[in-house]
Order: sequence, then C-alpha cells, then structure tokens
Amino acid sequence: MSVKLFNDEELYTVAEVSEKLKITKEVVYFYVKQKRLPAVRVGNMYRLRGADLNEFFKYTKEPAAV
Repeated sequence: MSVKLFNDEELYTVAEVSEKLKITKEVVYFYVKQKRLPAVRVGNMYRLRGADLNEFFKYTKEPAAV
C-alpha cells in the first residue's frame, strides 16, 4: 500500500517539497534539472504538481517507525 505524501491537486514550491521530505532544495533542483521530476516554471520559481511528486516517490520505501 502506498501512502500519498502530497495532495494530487496542489502545486508545491521547491522549498515546500524539501521541507516536507527533509531533504535539501539542491536535491529537488537536481531531480528537476535531470528531468527525473517534472516541474513547471512560474516566473523565476519552479512549481511541482502533487500528482507528479506522489508518482515519483511511489516506489520508495516506507519511512521507518520513529
């Protein structure tokens, strides 16, 4: 069973994605620039669709219990 981390209907900033996933913004930018993670430019910022983020992270392992 996969857990949805993001709302499919929303757009997220790089900062929001990095904060939620506890990774650096540079990692998110790396995936975007490598075209591994779809993103749309709005002005001078990227926006990432929740549906694309959920699809991208669908195959990652479940987070460990804390």
